[in-house]
Amino acid sequence: MKVHVFFAWYDFWIGWYYDRAGTLYICPLPMICLMISWAKKPLRTEMQDFVEMMNSFSHSQSHREAFRAWRQKRLMEEALLRNRLSQFNDPEKKEAQP
Repeated sequence: MKVHVFFAWYDFWIGWYYDRAGTLYICPLPMICLMISWAKKPLRTEMQDFVEMMNSFSHSQSHREAFRAWRQKRLMEEALLRNRLSQFNDPEKKEAQP
C-alpha cells in the first residue's frame, strides 16, 4: 500500500473518490489531496488475450491463421460497440423524440 500527499491546483473539491485501479483519493481541503493506492490485479491487455488465443490453437494451425481469427474477433467487437454508440449519437433520433 502506498500513500501520497500532493497539491493539485485543479482539484478544487472536498470529498473522496475511488477508481477501478485500486486508488482512493481523499481531499480534506480544496487542492490538498491524499492518494492511497494498493496493489490490485492488473486489467487484461489485448496482448494477453492474443497469447491465450495463440496457445489454445492446435500446433497444426499457423500463427497467421491464429492472428486472423483473433483480429476478426476484435473487429467484430469494435463494430458492435460502434453500432451501440451510434444509437446514442444519432442526431435524427434525438430530433424525432418529443
